[in-house]
Amino acid sequence: MLGGSALAGGGPGPGPDYVKFTPIAYDLTPHGELVLTGTLACNILPGEVVIGAGVTEVVGKIVSDDPFFFEYRGKLIQGGNSVHLTCDANTTQPVTLVVSADAQRGFRPGHLDIALEVEYDSFDASTGFHYPGSVFGFIGVDLRP
Repeated sequence: MLGGSALAGGGPGPGPDYVKFTPIAYDLTPHGELVLTGTLACNILPGEVVIGAGVTEVVGKIVSDDPFFFEYRGKLIQGGNSVHLTCDANTTQPVTLVVSADAQRGFRPGHLDIALEVEYDSFDASTGFHYPGSVFGFIGVDLRP
């Protein structure tokens, strides 16, 4: 789950998340596209939201156990996409994001690393203030046929 308050945008301090994206499922299409589904909740104010995903798959053999720097023999398969949404205050809506690989072979079953970013701009019509912010996180998934 990725959630963010408007504090990063100069808004109110800690409190309920203005927006919250919850990934629910990850699937591969027969063409090697990653289909990410989840829910987006706008908890306090209406707003505009962009959810972006970057996906990386290591094809080959990792030859290092260092979690911050790994060496591999092979290649990286990568891809990215984003979806732009509008949401009303105190609502939840389904989200589907399809990411195609930049290589002809597509993604295959196995381990994928997903970088997610949720950018938002919540708007308070009573004050005219915008509360922008963003949240970033990583998810590792193992997709098996």
